[in-house]
Amino acid sequence: MVGNVDFFINHRDICKSLVMGLSSPLVGMVTRGEILLLLSVICKGSPKGSWLILEALNHFKLINREQVRFEHLAFNMHLALTKITTKENSDFLMSCMTLLNALLEALQNDVSTRQSIQKELLAAQIPQIVTRTKEAIGEGEETGLHVQVKMFLKSMEDESFNKVVEDPEEVVKAIMSKLNGLPSVSSFAHILKMLHTLAEETVIHEKYGK
Repeated sequence: MVGNVDFFINHRDICKSLVMGLSSPLVGMVTRGEILLLLSVICKGSPKGSWLILEALNHFKLINREQVRFEHLAFNMHLALTKITTKENSDFLMSCMTLLNALLEALQNDVSTRQSIQKELLAAQIPQIVTRTKEAIGEGEETGLHVQVKMFLKSMEDESFNKVVEDPEEVVKAIMSKLNGLPSVSSFAHILKMLHTLAEETVIHEKYGK
């Protein structure tokens, strides 16, 4: 597998061309799904694979003037969701999530980059689309789409806790949500407010010497 992926790593423009094909009107839904699955294989096949995919997505973002990466992908996922009862569209959604899951899994040891990707996915509203997909497919016989949906939502569920929160009240809410609202946590609020105030005073002192 690594040898096959090395071909793409050594010919980076091919990967960029594959990603650009996702927006071509000449490329149908089935072929787009196949491209996404190929990108997933590249991502999983080598430690360098995920960076190659991210580089290609950056190129796509610049050419198509996306505000965030995955914006175009989210648009196509939304269209597919409106016709999810057809195999072509359900397969496309599965391919989309297979790639996203491959990226998140490949970056699990790179917390900073992984969180950056998660924030872009949130900005593109992909978690909402995946949640609606979960509701649309129900709890019937488990398919590949069911598996990918569960994997994606599991990868995203802790994002709200991992993000930086400056408001002490919000920090407390996050902590209490993780500790199931244990009474002992409520006393953190006052301490966090004091630390927050102290930090602000320290910044002012270092900046103005007052």
